[in-house]
Amino acid sequence: MEIKVDKIIKSKRRTIALEISKNAELIVRVPRTTTMSEIKEVLIRNSEWINTKLITAKSKITQIKKIEFEEGDFLQILGEIYFINYIKFQSKLSKPKINFETKQIYIYDGKESDSPRENRKEQLITLCKKAAKSIFLERMNIISQETGFKFKSLKITSSITRWGSCSPDNKINLTWRLLLAKPHQLDYVIIHELGHTIQKDHSAKFWVIVERHLPNYKQTMSEFKEFGHHYTIN
Repeated sequence: MEIKVDKIIKSKRRTIALEISKNAELIVRVPRTTTMSEIKEVLIRNSEWINTKLITAKSKITQIKKIEFEEGDFLQILGEIYFINYIKFQSKLSKPKINFETKQIYIYDGKESDSPRENRKEQLITLCKKAAKSIFLERMNIISQETGFKFKSLKITSSITRWGSCSPDNKINLTWRLLLAKPHQLDYVIIHELGHTIQKDHSAKFWVIVERHLPNYKQTMSEFKEFGHHYTIN
């Protein structure tokens, strides 16, 4: 399979370098005298690396796509793409819903006088909150059994500044926005908050607990810093 090169940049450099941009573009940096056959040889030799990096870059682009509340919208729920269907108002019995089997979301527009965008946004957020409650609770129960960490209750919040929290009596709060994160990112926040049922502060002892159950937690924390602000519906 031929590998598409988006940009070839020639300069005084001595070696050939491959780069995957944030926009999922393949950039090849080469010495001024490099021929196309030499470039093709490097591409073939590094094809596996190129394809892996392109998939990762494209996934990140998809992950941060903003919802326009127009036809063609989709929402990522825990890493899976769900297409949003906006349907004209039919009756009061028409209820918005998420079909987890077909990965479709159904939003019903109100009457002509309603604000379509705000109406669609409100319905979508309501659906996300409802889904978050059941999905998060199921995952928390599984992780609680695996770790032995016990919690008293779960509350879904709309926080935009905190992913979660744990009260002194082990009541866990999680923001519904975690529904838009990746599964391993949700697990990190759950383990983080459940860890606080044992160690209430962020001392070295606490991070030992987190690392015991999630050895690569630092990488996940970095992902939140880079992409976390995109996990919302505006």
